[in-house]
Amino acid sequence: MLELRKWTGKLKKKKQLKCTGKFARVLAIANNTGWKKSRVERVKNHVFFEEHQLDDRIARFDPDYQMAMAWKRLEKGNYKESDIDLLNHEYFESRFMGLYQTDYRTAHNATVKSGRTWNP
Repeated sequence: MLELRKWTGKLKKKKQLKCTGKFARVLAIANNTGWKKSRVERVKNHVFFEEHQLDDRIARFDPDYQMAMAWKRLEKGNYKESDIDLLNHEYFESRFMGLYQTDYRTAHNATVKSGRTWNP
């Protein structure tokens, strides 16, 4: 029984550290850019975790190397202007999808039309 408690305790600590790490990365981006933490969290969820109605399926976005590198730069504080453009683009797109309950393509086109483009 003692072994089980030790193992359970280790799992809880590991889970807490994992959550803290995710939170720390969002907080780092917020601090580095001056963006609200809630907005950074929204962008992160939109880009990396949520499923969307894509052109041919409902799924998460495909992995994108340039987007991942932009995210890393934002975390480290050595970001480029285009990385801020990425945040603006994805934030608007996420809000548009939420407000109008629309598919990705419609939201993306509206985002570009609004002038919020991202060119890595």
